[in-house]
Amino acid sequence: MLEIRVGEDYIDEYDRERVKQQSKHFSESVRPPKWVSIAWDIYSLLYNHNKGLMFHKPVDTKALCCPDYYEVVKNPIDLETIRVYWVQDNANG
Repeated sequence: MLEIRVGEDYIDEYDRERVKQQSKHFSESVRPPKWVSIAWDIYSLLYNHNKGLMFHKPVDTKALCCPDYYEVVKNPIDLETIRVYWVQDNANG
């Protein structure tokens, strides 16, 4: 059974299959390489996890009063930015 540990919670094979069925990202006629399917499954699990909401959007440093955030975190990334890069990369071939 696949387990991805997130704090004390875990995502099991059932959750993985449920998310996979909900997120038919690729058309049936075009099969991506296996690693792309695995990466998309992991992304979907993280995005849909009940504790993943804080990683959906970039950090709003003004709203959170974190003026030194970009000094501490040199290369910030969030799930929405990853998705945008991924879609742009796939669109460009």
